[in-house]
Amino acid sequence: MGKILLVEDDNTIRTLFRKILVANGYEVIEATNGEEALKLYEELKEKPELIILDHLMPKKSGLEVTQELLKRYSHDKILIITGHPGIELDCFPNETIRLKLKPISVNDFLSEIQSMVQT
Repeated sequence: MGKILLVEDDNTIRTLFRKILVANGYEVIEATNGEEALKLYEELKEKPELIILDHLMPKKSGLEVTQELLKRYSHDKILIITGHPGIELDCFPNETIRLKLKPISVNDFLSEIQSMVQT
């Protein structure tokens, strides 16, 4: 299917998301915080089709990682997942940045990913 960079500091959630993604044919690269994600991204020869970011993480938030990635790579597709309603993405004029609220169903999670990867 495609390569996805999954960035989530909660080991249980990251493991669950990885299992769902791998079971649906995606190659998954994992990071546990924003700084690690940026370092991994820089090192990847083949960039992922999609980046899934938790919003609240140690070292750098999902929004901070998104801002840094967009400065360097404006073509990225990013899905930010958060348990905190009220986050606005108006600061990102890019249509390839989406936000989903936790809890998220498996079907909704996969549907959103498939939609983003196909566009």
